[in-house]
Amino acid sequence: MTFIIQNFGPNLARLRIEKGVSQTQLAEDLGIGKQSISDYEKQKSYPTFANLDKIAEYFNATPTQLFGTSKEIELEKSVLESNEYSDKVSEILKAVKYIEHFLHTDGQQLEEILYLTKGKQLYTDDGEALYIDPTSNSQTLYTQYEPGLVVARDRSPIELLIENKDLLD
Repeated sequence: MTFIIQNFGPNLARLRIEKGVSQTQLAEDLGIGKQSISDYEKQKSYPTFANLDKIAEYFNATPTQLFGTSKEIELEKSVLESNEYSDKVSEILKAVKYIEHFLHTDGQQLEEILYLTKGKQLYTDDGEALYIDPTSNSQTLYTQYEPGLVVARDRSPIELLIENKDLLD
């Protein structure tokens, strides 16, 4: 019969090494004798509930990290990483929905934001949108969109403020 406490010593040693602390330092940080830490890791003795609580809190360890097998620890780690990934995906999707909200309104709010940061879109006298190749130094304007071109814009209010900051002082 295998008892979960048998995994405690090797898991304590692994946690301590991962954190980069010596047995002596761990003992000092927890207020436990160095020999006790050594005995726990060698499985000569096991901690009291009070010392176990100190150890769990010190390493911010889950019960699986303290008492689990290596397979159980890896599984828990995978699940936690999966949850973290899911949280990041959720945040990205929220941001996309927020942006889509601006795109599906009358467009006025989005245009106001773009105006502040990128300036107004430029048009010909006939009302055709103008595009520019951002990689070209010639700053040639085009009326036909082709891959690589971006919307041609006036200078933004923010750009103008930055360029004229000396006048504002």
